[in-house]
Amino acid sequence: MGFFSLFKRTKNVSAEVQTSEELEQSKASFDLPIKKEDAPVKAKVLKKTSLLLHSIYHGQFKAYDYTSVSVAGVQFAKPEFSSIDVAKKLDLVPEPENEQDKDAIRVEYKGIKLGYVPSGHINDMIIDFVKRNEIVVAMARLVDEENNKIEIEVAFYKGLDWLENNRSCVKAKLGKTNKKDCSGTPRYENLETVREGDTVTLEYAPESETYVVHDDYKAEIGEVSKAVSSKLLSSGDSDDDFVAMIHEIDEDESGKCMATIKIYFSK
Repeated sequence: MGFFSLFKRTKNVSAEVQTSEELEQSKASFDLPIKKEDAPVKAKVLKKTSLLLHSIYHGQFKAYDYTSVSVAGVQFAKPEFSSIDVAKKLDLVPEPENEQDKDAIRVEYKGIKLGYVPSGHINDMIIDFVKRNEIVVAMARLVDEENNKIEIEVAFYKGLDWLENNRSCVKAKLGKTNKKDCSGTPRYENLETVREGDTVTLEYAPESETYVVHDDYKAEIGEVSKAVSSKLLSSGDSDDDFVAMIHEIDEDESGKCMATIKIYFSK
């Protein structure tokens, strides 16, 4: 190739320089790798709750409670974490046909397999309770996709006989029943609708330093004395930990309803 041929070739190449738009089109046509902006990273699911299962469930009383049980085998079950809600009831499904472990108990949420109850004490307790037709309830408290972790609460419920024999309690007469509730109804009128054996709830009122007592419909029916309230407060139990029920109903000299309740401590 002579000098003039080389010069001519060089001139042709120079003449063929493309615009930036043409260059991009050329790259695309040859399927060359073009750096693009990274796709947005999908956030990992993290859900948790401080709520706990109620002390009373279907007329039964919480006897044993395990609040942070790590579900086993989540990494193998590979559930869709976004579809799992916390503070919702889970299903505990025995797997007697499981070849690896005939005592295995599968954890499910709306038919979605989350994993298994870890083998050991809690698993054995569930089997025993189910055999005796006693109530076991579970709910999710932590759903952590990044760490492939699900924690659940498992609560075991017993009847009144167990409660009477295993929990300390205090009796308290309901006071200030003449006081009106927020709707203007005297508490003693609300008290007329309850029966002996009905469960009631307690709510601490800092302004009066007493526990206000409510029926199943959240209506106020009275309150306990400061002395009893102080004892309850010093127990360390929260309002939801107490189990309380109407022990005795009577009438005062004017014919107004009055009552005594029994309050059971959680320990």
